Amino acid sequence: MSFEINIISVAQEQPVNFLGNSRVQLRSELTCGDVMRYYKIWPVFCNTRGILYDIVVEDESGLSWSFPICDSDFSHKAPANIPSYIPDDAAYNLTPLIIKNDFIGDVKSIIHLLIKSSPVKTILFQTRYQDGDFEVIQGTYCETDFLEKLQQGELMFNVCYVVTDAAPL
Repeated sequence: MSFEINIISVAQEQPVNFLGNSRVQLRSELTCGDVMRYYKIWPVFCNTRGILYDIVVEDESGLSWSFPICDSDFSHKAPANIPSYIPDDAAYNLTPLIIKNDFIGDVKSIIHLLIKSSPVKTILFQTRYQDGDFEVIQGTYCETDFLEKLQQGELMFNVCYVVTDAAPL
């Protein structure tokens, strides 16, 4: 199975670099035109102006992917409060996002960097694995609350979270 950690730094026009202490890398691509890989399954995410980043680690074979950074508990049932507009097959794929201890510090630093780099101080944070794609958007979290939920394993795979540097009104 393949995991992805994707972040759009909303309204950002020039990519930034991350120089952390681990093997974590930040890859970027512009979010415009036909370069969007997931336009049909994540239309709101893909139509958001900004720069798309992938958080990855390069393995010994030279492949860059998110699999070494995160995991999920596939035996965990989806939360009971899933909105009724989300089909059962999509709800089935809402499993906990677990960032491994070796990488949590760098992932949190990247999130902070990309929020601060966004002209509107907002990111879209989306994780996915290969199964049952359906666009589920959860927002808005302030950075502090979001990072706490990330640390505690309270976020879900296959959900796009709107995260900003300020608490919502």
